[in-house]
Amino acid sequence: MASCPRGSQPWEMELTLTQRKAITLAQARRLEKATRVEKSTILDAVCVTTDWNWDHAPMQLRNAAAGQRAGPKKKRAPVLTYGPEKIAALAQCWV
Repeated sequence: MASCPRGSQPWEMELTLTQRKAITLAQARRLEKATRVEKSTILDAVCVTTDWNWDHAPMQLRNAAAGQRAGPKKKRAPVLTYGPEKIAALAQCWV
């Protein structure tokens, strides 16, 4: 279990995704107006509460502040590099 590297203890209970989103959004709003020292304290609190590490928490806070949602990437359409004749020839080789 990855925890905050500043020596704090991980949170005792698991949070639901909805609870994590609510905490992240609230802390992201506080982070915008915070000084550098306060930002470090906020980041520590987010790490301890959500059990995220210091690499993951700032990314989630930035996304929450920007109103972005982390989600699955959209699948691209396949790029065909062979024409119909070459595909037919390759199909014969594979069989």
